[in-house]
Amino acid sequence: MMTAIVLGAVMVDRRAISIRLVAVAATVVLLVHPESLLGASFQMSFAAVVALIAAYEAAGARFAEGRRRASWPKRTML
Repeated sequence: MMTAIVLGAVMVDRRAISIRLVAVAATVVLLVHPESLLGASFQMSFAAVVALIAAYEAAGARFAEGRRRASWPKRTML
């Protein structure tokens, strides 16, 4: 489900990875299978995706700044 939403976002030129898309995917899954909320697989998979996105957003600005200030050989390695 998440892959379909990300591909749809890319096709309409929107930001592909965000917490909002995770919320939309969780809502769709819960509308189709509401009992999955109590399952460990649902909770752990969505928690893992949220943690990965949060870490990416927190570190993304720092990495972008480092790439901008780096020399061209270092930028090719990053």
